[in-house]
Amino acid sequence: MLKKVLHGMKQAPRAWYSRIDGYLLEQGFNKIENKPTLYVKVSNGDTQLCHCMLMICS
Repeated sequence: MLKKVLHGMKQAPRAWYSRIDGYLLEQGFNKIENKPTLYVKVSNGDTQLCHCMLMICS
């Protein structure tokens, strides 16, 4: 059974998003409720924004 999503398959964008989502959450970013690709991190009074847009080209 193939366990990894291959580049070019229709599941690839979701797999990449899931991976980057997990990484950003581990780094202390929080997702904006109505914007699933916008992450915010506040530390030491500084606000960091990360707008995650993934484009998978085959």
